[in-house]
Amino acid sequence: MKKSLLLITLLAIMLMCVSVSWAGSIDYLTVQSAEGTRDTSRESVTDSSDIANYNPAGTVFLPKNGLYINLGNTFAFLNYKLELTTTLGNSDLNNPYESSKPALLIPSLFLVYKQTDWAVFGAVTIPGGGGSVNYKNGIPMLWKQFGQELGQLSTIIGGGNILTDINITNANVEASSMYIGTTVGGSYKINDQLSVSAGIRYIYSKKNAIGGANVTLFGSIAGAYPLGDQVLDYSETASGFGGIFGVHIKPTKKLNIGIRYEMKTKLEFEYSVTTNDSISGSLGITNANKHRYDLPGLLAIGASYDITPEFTAAASLIYYFIKAANENNSYENYDNGYEINMSFGYTLSPELKLTISGGISKKGSNEKTISDLAVVLDSLYFAGGAAWLIMPDMTINFGVALTTYSELTGDNTIPAAMFEKFDRSVLSIGLGVEYRI
Repeated sequence: MKKSLLLITLLAIMLMCVSVSWAGSIDYLTVQSAEGTRDTSRESVTDSSDIANYNPAGTVFLPKNGLYINLGNTFAFLNYKLELTTTLGNSDLNNPYESSKPALLIPSLFLVYKQTDWAVFGAVTIPGGGGSVNYKNGIPMLWKQFGQELGQLSTIIGGGNILTDINITNANVEASSMYIGTTVGGSYKINDQLSVSAGIRYIYSKKNAIGGANVTLFGSIAGAYPLGDQVLDYSETASGFGGIFGVHIKPTKKLNIGIRYEMKTKLEFEYSVTTNDSISGSLGITNANKHRYDLPGLLAIGASYDITPEFTAAASLIYYFIKAANENNSYENYDNGYEINMSFGYTLSPELKLTISGGISKKGSNEKTISDLAVVLDSLYFAGGAAWLIMPDMTINFGVALTTYSELTGDNTIPAAMFEKFDRSVLSIGLGVEYRI
């Protein structure tokens, strides 16, 4: 029974905390449009209706009056790697643990109706999650946790080499996360230099997780615990509202400044357990049980400047208030995070504009927060793409980006001779179309 409790407990903890977000903050996605894939700094621009998400107060400064319809999708190819190093005698432990499951559906929809002094807008985006992981040979924590717990228990039953006497097979960990945001709001031009906006966003989030393994014990600890396959399968859902407010300042015809503040979204997740295993109840994973995991608020500030009629430069800062969302220690040991982004756009012709951009993201994570459970790493983002006016009032947007992450060794001192290194990368492709009526 103790072995079953150990495995179910371990799988439950792993699945509760697996992070699949691939840009922005811990769960927050910065890239929420095809334009955002190629241009990391959209907090001050006024060139496309996707700014209903990035620079909502700037919607009243869109180039022409009318109804804008913008539809896009981002394809993300995620590669995650965990490496475990040990000197404790089991060569099986030193293999890399990898997941490379793509996220092929990260859609976005924007509607903006703009008049001379006002605009109303709506958006459906993926502000968080947006991917999945599938570790087909489990994750290193299986070995670490069994090494720790069975090391203590085997002492009671006469010793044994706790790592060479454990064989874990058919280990598999899958998890996915998706936050769907629906936003409505409006903007108003106070004068030719200043506009403001207000909106509200409803978020529905769903996370799915399944994991399992078969554990065989040898030597003096063989037969000490019940063996066999153990599986945990559950989902959790939450929903909440958050306000979004913006200001757009246009001191000159060449300079634009955008400010956006997103309030924290309170999210209380409720479990739905598929495998009705009573042991998981000790962790609070039971049908209808709830826990808080809020989406942190943020402040975004950006500026863009037309250096020439053809050449534009932009920069932005996004600051995430992670500590303010630390309900029930859901972000324990995290610091507040931030992003710094820059982009450069060049108009080759009235029909074609090229963009290159890049950014750095500091997630607020450190050696105390990083683990198999939440691979949250600082990152660099490199991107480029084009906007092509294929016919009057219809534009195709294309972008490609590479996100690379800093390697980090986790603060995993139990057992003392086992260390982990975390690494990941993401290739993303954005494709969208905008039409103005």
